[in-house]
Amino acid sequence: MLKVVLILLLLEEKENSVWEIRARFIIELNQRDLSLLKKIQNFFGGIGRIYQNKAKNSFNYRVTKITDFKTILIPHFEKYKLLTQKGADFI
Repeated sequence: MLKVVLILLLLEEKENSVWEIRARFIIELNQRDLSLLKKIQNFFGGIGRIYQNKAKNSFNYRVTKITDFKTILIPHFEKYKLLTQKGADFI
């Protein structure tokens, strides 16, 4: 199982009609591939966190800080273009 969400901007309405924007980069893999997720995290300089999803027997690597998007993730994907539909979705 491989699940990748490159950049997902979530616009959520909070109390008193205040809106919050969140960005997420997620790679989800089967629990047997935890070492690969750790290598990916290390490749990106240790940013983000790895979470376990016991219900799906998986782990996911998530980056949520806007500064990490601006300084690390976006420059990486601008330099190394994606070749699949994800590439077409990347803005």
